[in-house]
Amino acid sequence: MDGIKVARIIQQKDLVLVDMMAIPNRTGIAAAIFEAPGSRGVSMRLIVQCIELRGRTHVALCVASKDLTTAFDVDEPIGATIGGEEVIHIPQVGR
Repeated sequence: MDGIKVARIIQQKDLVLVDMMAIPNRTGIAAAIFEAPGSRGVSMRLIVQCIELRGRTHVALCVASKDLTTAFDVDEPIGATIGGEEVIHIPQVGR
């Protein structure tokens, strides 16, 4: 069978998913989202961006559980400032 071969899988535990939904899709949005958590030492373990049909974007990122308070406190006002509809977090996604 031809195709992509998986060499290894890395599992990380104690991750929290932070979701910013319905953010305007425009230049500078990524910088606004990631600059503040990065300046506070919050490392993003995974970042996913999806564009909705309405021309808005959805950004999901994973951070270590110990960084949830910093990431959530930083991202919630940023989501509101740049026009996001909602910021949620889902604990223990990397079991």
